[in-house]
Amino acid sequence: MKKEYAVNIESVNSDSDWNTADMADWYDSYDEAYDAAEKAFSDPDVMEVRLNIWEDGEIEDTPLRMVREDGNIRHYKGETVLWL
Repeated sequence: MKKEYAVNIESVNSDSDWNTADMADWYDSYDEAYDAAEKAFSDPDVMEVRLNIWEDGEIEDTPLRMVREDGNIRHYKGETVLWL
């Protein structure tokens, strides 16, 4: 079972395909992917980042979503707010 980690970034200039597998940056570890997702918000145009865990070519679970709202970065798992 091979796990891979995909990070998709939506910015103000993104098209509708921003959250597809071929638009993702791929990482071998969750820590690397999470760090890249957090660093993406250093760009003020970034609105949302999704971190998907893939196992054997299939999405394993609900993605971690990081969303810029009211100047803060909120973390979601599905519709549940994990932390602000």
